[in-house]
Amino acid sequence: MVPAMLLPAFLVAENVVRSDGAGAAVPVDPTRNPLLEITLGITRILEKESLHVSVWGSADGEAWLRLRSFPPKSYCGSYAVPLDLSSHAEVRFLRAQWTMGRWGLGAEAPVFGFSIEIRAAEIRAAEMKAAELKAAVVETTEKKSAAGVGTAVGVA
Repeated sequence: MVPAMLLPAFLVAENVVRSDGAGAAVPVDPTRNPLLEITLGITRILEKESLHVSVWGSADGEAWLRLRSFPPKSYCGSYAVPLDLSSHAEVRFLRAQWTMGRWGLGAEAPVFGFSIEIRAAEIRAAEMKAAELKAAVVETTEKKSAAGVGTAVGVA
């Protein structure tokens, strides 16, 4: 048995592709991290193109079942979707697959620069909560400062 990958990990490391394809199988342990967040980061795209990305799971690395798909994307950006493996306890491997499309005039082949990262949803939730708390502290400090609370006042 292949040991599960420590998260976060990449299903597809940052690269530039010019054709449909699939990433390598990445070992996972759904009992350790049943709730995942999958982030698609698109860094390069040409006009009139679309990228269709799906995440597949397998118990043995041979037979694959589609678990989640991103809506088609036509712009650079970072897009995240949740993946709950709690109902797929047999899954021991994940991989990403993609298809590319182009429409309109021109015979240019599609070109995309992208990456796909997986991470435990709890980690992402903790990071978001920390960012919210930091923003709240900054906001409270700014309000106190504007109101003159906790600041030194000069005496004439």
